[in-house]
Amino acid sequence: MSLVLAVYGKGGIGKSTTSANISAALALKGAKVLQIGCDPKHDSTFPITGKLQKTVIEALEEVDFHHEELSPEDIIEKGFAGIDG
Repeated sequence: MSLVLAVYGKGGIGKSTTSANISAALALKGAKVLQIGCDPKHDSTFPITGKLQKTVIEALEEVDFHHEELSPEDIIEKGFAGIDG
């Protein structure tokens, strides 16, 4: 198993677009892809799933911050070409 990780801080330089396109290209080649977006604007996962996903804070609020009540399936959505986001 290999891991590809990219982290950049400056806004407006195409991070979300680049990460979505790399995820799509890898998925189309048969790789299992999980794209995790930490931006509260949902920019990186929207192009992949086609909808706004819950942020970590929003998911935790739904269970009164009892993290043990959450499972990955509560947050992860299936997207384009089987990408999990």
